[in-house]
Amino acid sequence: MLLARTTPAGLPRPLPLLGHALQLLWNPWEFPGAVRPLGDIVKIRIGPRPAYIVNSPDLIRRVLVVDAMRELTAEKAASWRDGEQIALDQELMQLTLRIVGKTLFNTELRSAAVDEVVRSMPTVLSGITKRTFAPTKLLEKLPTAENRRFNQANRWLREVVDRIIAEYRRSEVDNGDVVSMLLLARDEETGEGMSDAQVRDEVVTMLLAGTETIADTLSWALHVLGQRPDVEARLHAEVDEVLGAGEVTFEHIGRLPYVRRVISETLRLYPPAWLLTRRTSEPVTLG
Repeated sequence: MLLARTTPAGLPRPLPLLGHALQLLWNPWEFPGAVRPLGDIVKIRIGPRPAYIVNSPDLIRRVLVVDAMRELTAEKAASWRDGEQIALDQELMQLTLRIVGKTLFNTELRSAAVDEVVRSMPTVLSGITKRTFAPTKLLEKLPTAENRRFNQANRWLREVVDRIIAEYRRSEVDNGDVVSMLLLARDEETGEGMSDAQVRDEVVTMLLAGTETIADTLSWALHVLGQRPDVEARLHAEVDEVLGAGEVTFEHIGRLPYVRRVISETLRLYPPAWLLTRRTSEPVTLG
């Protein structure tokens, strides 16, 4: 990332040792606004480390939006053939797993890791759902074939994430993915980072939350479109008008209101998470 100037005029002076950390802490809303007129990217210091405030909407999108979803979706769609019968829910589950996997693990380990996750995830998800509604935990202890499959898949899933975290720790390279972000995160008060177990739990949670729900929603949306040619035709017309012959980008999303309405109505009729559970760790008062 190249900067035209590293000390723009008008930037508040950094404090010894602390840099701009206290100014950000005291004025978390005002400080970014005050440096916005100074350039698209403004270099500041958090303690001894340099940091960069990105002000340009286009550059912010470059930081926050990845092309993985479009590329992997196009690759998956291109593998389908006219007249071919496919298990759509399974195909979309593999697609969402690979999208989440690529976002989480952006290294040469990713392909093998995602393959292992794809094999393990359906068994883990099914087991978690059944355990949520089980009247007693004793059922989890029974030596049934289903429990053995769940325990093995659960162990594989965590082992592959542990291997990736260990490799990241050894390389100390920021790969620009979610795992790197978690490993680099520091507590604002103590300065401590997350343990490997904490990072693993965060990654597994993202894998669980970001795959089945999306795959289910897309499966139901395509099911409805198959029943309603009029809705499908209107959706295609909007996509053709907005995209033309080009590829979908983040900028197109706000210009596809009918697509958004189709997805929203699908979520209303067929919510993938129709019931959520939380286990309290301390007394809670509601209402």
